[in-house]
Amino acid sequence: MKVKIFTLVMALFGVIYTSTAQKSIVVNCTITSDEVVATLQNNIFGKSVSVSGQAVFSQNSGYVRILLSDNYGYDLLVYETTPLFATNKIDNFSSMAMETKNISLNLSKLRVEIKDAQLNNLVVDIYEANSPSISLLKGAKPNKIDLINSNLRTQNALWVAGETSVSQMSFEEKKGLFGGKVPDLQGFEYYVGGVFELHSDSITYTQNPTRSSSCVSSFDWRNRHGRNWLTSVKNQYPCGSCAIFAVTGATEALVNLYYNRLLNLDLAEQQVVSCVNGRCTETYPGANDAGWSLSSIVPYYTTIGVVNESCFPYQANSSIPCSNICSNPSERIKIGGKIDFPNSTYPRSEESLKKMIIKYGPLSAGISTWGHAMTLAGFGTIKAGDVLHEGVSGGGDNSGNSPIIIGSNDPRIGQTYWIFKNSYGENWGQQYGFKGFSYVIVDINNLSANAILTPITSLNTNTNIVCEDRDGDGYYYWGIGPKPATCPACSRDEPDGDDSNPNLGAMDEYGYFLPMTQPTNTNPILTVASSQTWNTNRTIPENITIQSGATLTITANVTALCNIITIQNGGKLILSGGTIDGAYIIAENGGEFTIQNNGKVLLEGSNRLDIQLGAVFNLEYGEVSPK
Repeated sequence: MKVKIFTLVMALFGVIYTSTAQKSIVVNCTITSDEVVATLQNNIFGKSVSVSGQAVFSQNSGYVRILLSDNYGYDLLVYETTPLFATNKIDNFSSMAMETKNISLNLSKLRVEIKDAQLNNLVVDIYEANSPSISLLKGAKPNKIDLINSNLRTQNALWVAGETSVSQMSFEEKKGLFGGKVPDLQGFEYYVGGVFELHSDSITYTQNPTRSSSCVSSFDWRNRHGRNWLTSVKNQYPCGSCAIFAVTGATEALVNLYYNRLLNLDLAEQQVVSCVNGRCTETYPGANDAGWSLSSIVPYYTTIGVVNESCFPYQANSSIPCSNICSNPSERIKIGGKIDFPNSTYPRSEESLKKMIIKYGPLSAGISTWGHAMTLAGFGTIKAGDVLHEGVSGGGDNSGNSPIIIGSNDPRIGQTYWIFKNSYGENWGQQYGFKGFSYVIVDINNLSANAILTPITSLNTNTNIVCEDRDGDGYYYWGIGPKPATCPACSRDEPDGDDSNPNLGAMDEYGYFLPMTQPTNTNPILTVASSQTWNTNRTIPENITIQSGATLTITANVTALCNIITIQNGGKLILSGGTIDGAYIIAENGGEFTIQNNGKVLLEGSNRLDIQLGAVFNLEYGEVSPK
């Protein structure tokens, strides 16, 4: 790093003169790399520092930050600008003092952090505490949100800006959020809706591209089987614990999916903050490491497990000792391990990552250039006519309140966007629908991920896996994991691909639904060749075939164990006051099925009574209902 030193009596690259400020420093050089541009040797406690100059950006990414620092890494932000604050990629700024009015610390270094830009004509002004000119200093760009949204619309961007929980943080808090170094966020801290595009030299768009995918165009675990499997959005606060929240969010969702019920556990991120090596940098000002990674957290959840939130409440502070965990947690979840993305089975590609989401559920994922991790809940594809942001009634074209609609010639048609559950609280991200989530286009080379594996173990031994046919189509769903013993004997080995839609059966690895088929089994057949009556309760292990000329009358309770009762041409089945529980009943052409005297048929699914063309069904007095 080159260092350019200034004092109050000599300037190597500029001049010092008296103005409305107590002192001014003019830097007569162009700055294009991170540098210390001045050392202020007088005491500036209680004074104010502002800057003026010009920032020129080479592309739509990048930033210029002018900081006042001490020797231990503590910073106050004098001014920060990005292409979103520029006009034609040029920002001429004056008298900016975002965090440096009436300074309460003795800071001496004036330094610049810069990326994809150059800083020209920098002037630094120092004001006495009682200077009347302090009132003229600016804390931020006037109408900055309108300015950002105006630039976004000019750039044909797909997202909308607003004030959020992150945009309102101090610079030190943002450093803590990102483990000591604020990356090039490209405006992500202001994101409140639409699809965010993370600019990268490796992302290129061509007009009307033709993109093919082996997977479905969209898949979202917030709406699968008619349910949202994700737990609520959390807030990591200014602590570099994003990886912990990403893994925990994926684990909480997998608990729901593994047990096939919305348990919606709230697990304790503070346990990893305190018990796995790492640190929240705001606890140790000047530290420059986050300490946690996706790969360091999953093994802890595999071997030790994570307790419930009330056992170890989150405090965003890594100095809290691990021993503060409660002695009798009401829950401790352990996971079965992880699969990293990419790997030999799932090489680095969008298709591989999509297949992992479909197969394993929500993933913990990281965007490498940001050093930031989130829970990856699904994906979608940009299509012509998509309304990415509905806008707000009465909003002007440049306000960010106008709808964002994909035109027929938009070059981004066919692009994949990823659906992330972030850990910035609900006052960041999508403000319409699922708050706290984001939709991001990012180069696949900039993504890493982990799939959390089953089995899940819980302190609550009565937490059984639910195996059910909620839509009554004969296909059962039991969540993610192997078929459990709680499934009926007649259930298929392949789970239902959508247990909220009786017209959709099993699903393949790409997210497409397979043709529905009738259930089959290989149980022995009990043939009813002559008329008979069953008047005692029984369980039948066989399939039943009622032949032509025979009548089977049932007056007792018969448990069929999912077996098939077939009424052939000329055969009759009469249920008179009894119950048939769990059978798949087929009345073939010429067969006859009669229910009378309050007889009841309890089916394993609504489609398991098949009265074929030419058959007769007499419902005299009784009922047919799913179990």
